Amino acid sequence: MANSTPARHWINGEWVAGGPVRASIDPATSRVIGTYHDGGHEGAAMAIEAARQAFARSTWRSDKQFRADVIERMAAKFDEYAERLIALLSLENGKVTPEATFEVRLCAPKLRYGAALARTLLGNAAVPRPGRPEKPGDGRHG
Repeated sequence: MANSTPARHWINGEWVAGGPVRASIDPATSRVIGTYHDGGHEGAAMAIEAARQAFARSTWRSDKQFRADVIERMAAKFDEYAERLIALLSLENGKVTPEATFEVRLCAPKLRYGAALARTLLGNAAVPRPGRPEKPGDGRHG
């Protein structure tokens, strides 16, 4: 087994070890590659409530730059750990490496797009169409 310490959930700023411990299996070999805590409905409810509280009590809702910065940092972590994530995705899901690479390499650009949207006034932006100049309020944008 790769790691004998079961993976936990990051909820409300701390690692939570709730629910039964389950095995993560390599589908190609049926070998146990690790274990994790299955948080189930209770873990999901804890995570949802923590997110609601963070949204209500932090500047996340009102500080566009803060939101964008956090999302940019997430994108940077995907870039930093891309090779490890590709290997893990291949191992845990039985994906061929090119497919796992494609999926992992999509994450950072999509996060950066979200960070850019976080900086806009309403979270969306006009998408100009070639040959058709758009004017605000004409119903053809964003």
